[in-house]
Amino acid sequence: MRFSAGDNQLTGSIPALAGLQNLREFDVAINQLTGEIPDVSSLTQIARLSLYSNNLTGPLPQLSKLTLLESFSVDENELTGTLPDISGLTYLRAFSVYGNQLSGPLPSLATLVNLQFFFALRNNFSGTIPSLDGPASLLYYEVDQNQLTGPLPEVSLQPSLLAFTASSNQLSGEIPDLSQMTGLQFFLVSNNELTGAIPDLAAATQLVYFEVEHNRLSGSIPSIDGLNQLYDLRVGYNELSGDIPPIPSPSSIQPGWSELCPNALTPAANPDWDTATGIAPWYSTCDVIFGNGFES
Repeated sequence: MRFSAGDNQLTGSIPALAGLQNLREFDVAINQLTGEIPDVSSLTQIARLSLYSNNLTGPLPQLSKLTLLESFSVDENELTGTLPDISGLTYLRAFSVYGNQLSGPLPSLATLVNLQFFFALRNNFSGTIPSLDGPASLLYYEVDQNQLTGPLPEVSLQPSLLAFTASSNQLSGEIPDLSQMTGLQFFLVSNNELTGAIPDLAAATQLVYFEVEHNRLSGSIPSIDGLNQLYDLRVGYNELSGDIPPIPSPSSIQPGWSELCPNALTPAANPDWDTATGIAPWYSTCDVIFGNGFES
């Protein structure tokens, strides 16, 4: 049994769902629903719960009895509290709670062997990012704009990963090895407190966005030769030095999208980077770094 009423103008609250033991899908996304999410513990056959883009408040319901659940999406509401236990949801493929006011720790992925999509950005989650070990083929892991601390996880545990994003947190330590990430397309860790060098990117030939600006990274910018899908390279506001690498040929870098400065890079004429950064010459703002120990 399915109930699908998404993308309408429904108002009011979600009614009680108790007793609907044969319900497989419940979709009321993109409406104007208010109030709390009702108890769903009796929906033991449910595979998909889609409640995103409403005005729902209160805590998330308990999900531990929904052992057949494959997709849970409550994005863009006003939900509060911590995440419920999802450790037993071995069929879960997509878990999306972004754009709420949720807090507490992020869950372990150890038992979520089928998980492919995890979206928890734009909340108030704290603590460390757990190990990515567990899922057989995680594709997206996005936790930007929270209050997370500690190191980045070893992304090489998920060589099938397409996107890892954790910008605008309070993360520290070094960027992990990316040499196994041959399919990685999005790596966004800007606005943190990361240190150390930018790792070798040679194997990440599918990279589209690489954004590490506003950290405390040092050393040189690695070669981007062979990264022909790259749209932008954003490494400004760090403590990088040395020569800039040549832009790959052929190149997908978009005019004005990249950022090299401020950094202590060696100034040298390079029309390609002038175009890529939208600044001519590209190094004209590299002698001013605010808050990273350099002065104009």
